[in-house]
Amino acid sequence: YNAVTGEWGFDFTLPCQEYNTDIVNIDGVWGFARFASFLSLVFGGGGALFIWFSMCFTFRKNTWRWAGYELLSATILLVLSYTWFATEMCHGNWESGQDKCSMHYGARADILACILWAVSSVLIFCKYPTEKRSPQASDSIQSPRTELEMSEQSGERRVGQATDEHEII
Repeated sequence: YNAVTGEWGFDFTLPCQEYNTDIVNIDGVWGFARFASFLSLVFGGGGALFIWFSMCFTFRKNTWRWAGYELLSATILLVLSYTWFATEMCHGNWESGQDKCSMHYGARADILACILWAVSSVLIFCKYPTEKRSPQASDSIQSPRTELEMSEQSGERRVGQATDEHEII
């Protein structure tokens, strides 16, 4: 904020500053937009981590669907964060002419994130990944021996029929 001219401006070389609450009224709409934006980042980041983990781990179908719900909620909350444009800052300064807000690179990046999260959510709901086993892994795992194979081993005699115990001689 430039106090001499009374206008807001951007200087990308300076660090970010907090809004002066003597000049700017941070109303309930602003607080709701900040809360929705924060929750959308939490859910969207959690959904992204889930998708990354699905490359290494196999999840059940219900768990896979919950990731879709998580990304869907991130999308809805990110759309709700655009209620910030309904704040008093954007619509309440008619006498000074500073009653207009516009989208900059952060809001445009959020639109892209919203689209990507929505597409990911739809794809998660439409397709459950199939488990793929490599031939090398399935050949190296041997099935356990059956009872018939165990009783035919030399030096072993069956002791308890009901308890399924073996005695080594």
